[in-house]
Amino acid sequence: EWFDKCEPFDEKGIARVFKRNLVTLIRKDGSFVKDVWFENIKVAAVGIYIGKHPEYGCLYFTYEGKTLFGDFFDDASAFDENGIAIAKQDGKFTYLKKDGTFLSNMWFSKCERFGRFNCAIVELDNKQNFLRMDGTLVLDKWVDECSNFQSNGIAIVTLNYKDTYIKTDGSLLINDWFDLCGRFYHEKLACVVKDGKENLVTSDGSYLLDTWFDHITYQGAQLPHYFIGKYNNDDKMYKIDFDGNIMPYN
Repeated sequence: EWFDKCEPFDEKGIARVFKRNLVTLIRKDGSFVKDVWFENIKVAAVGIYIGKHPEYGCLYFTYEGKTLFGDFFDDASAFDENGIAIAKQDGKFTYLKKDGTFLSNMWFSKCERFGRFNCAIVELDNKQNFLRMDGTLVLDKWVDECSNFQSNGIAIVTLNYKDTYIKTDGSLLINDWFDLCGRFYHEKLACVVKDGKENLVTSDGSYLLDTWFDHITYQGAQLPHYFIGKYNNDDKMYKIDFDGNIMPYN
C-alpha cells in the first residue's frame, strides 16, 4: 500500500502513516496497530495513544492495538505524571487511570487536575468537592466553592456565602464560619472577617488574638513580617507579630 506520507519507525517499531488527511499506525511487519484511520494521533503515555476519529471521538489504545476503556470519548487528555487522564462524554468529565480502569465511577460537570495532597477539585450540579486519587471524596457535604489546598494542608471552602477552612481529611480546621477567609501567610496565619470584625487564625485551628480588630492588614515589605490592626474609633494603629504580641505602632 502507498501512503501520502510515512514517518520513521520509533523504538517500538511503530510509525505514523498518512492518507487523505487521516493518520494511523503501522508496524514494521506491515500490519496496522489499529485498523482505524484518525484525524490525529497523540501519545497519551508510554505505550498508549489517543486517536481522534472524525466521527466517533477519542479512543485510547496501546501499541499492541488493545482498546482501553471500551469505547470512544468525546474528548480525552494525555495521562499526567500521576498516570491519570481526564475524559469527556456527553458534557460530563471523569478520571481515567493508565492501567485502563476508571479512577471513579462518578461523572462531573467540571474536573481539575490533581494537585497538592493528591486532591482535585470537582464540580457536580453547581456544587464542588475534592476528589482523592483513590477515588473517594474529601467532604461529606458538597459546597458552593473550593480552593486548592495550600502547602500546610488547609483549603478554603464556601457554603451559603460563608467561608471556613478544611483539612485534607475533610474535617474543619476551626469550628466556625466566616464572612471571608484569607489564605495563610507563610502557611502560619490567615485573616478572617466575621460580623464586620477581623482576627487571625493559626494553622493549628485557633484564634491568635483575644480581641477582634475592625481592620487587619499584612505587612510583608520588610523582615520580620507583621500585621497592622486598627479600630474604627481609635486613630492609633497596632503592630501584631506572628506570635500574637500586640504593641502600639504609631
